Amino acid sequence: MAVPDLSYCFGCGKDNPKGLLLVNRYEGDKSVMELTVEREQCGFPGVLHGGITFTIMDEVMHYAIFRRGLETVTISVKIDFLSPGWLGRRLAAEGWVEKIDGKYVDGASEVKDLSDGKLVAKASGKFKIVDLEKFRS
Repeated sequence: MAVPDLSYCFGCGKDNPKGLLLVNRYEGDKSVMELTVEREQCGFPGVLHGGITFTIMDEVMHYAIFRRGLETVTISVKIDFLSPGWLGRRLAAEGWVEKIDGKYVDGASEVKDLSDGKLVAKASGKFKIVDLEKFRS
């Protein structure tokens, strides 16, 4: 499997000046990314936008799946927003694989506020295994 060029990915692309510039690291089978909430990422004043929260969670689930050598596309994600991601706070997202069943993968993720340990959101996602080269055509 060839590693896709993600340099302009909105979430993790290092060359996308308008993206989140998230950097992935692995802790065992978990994918981990951190983000400090900036004003431009807020919806309600001082609170991280839910769409940005989703993006981070989708990213860490995909990276956890990719660690297993699988290429996938997102089919669905269910998110529970539990507390605000406050402006200026450092958040950590973790993603992991819960189950692989044929052509489908179930993933999960959580976002925590590193200053107080509060859970900001948790999510579960369903992903379909695809050949990305065929998927693009």
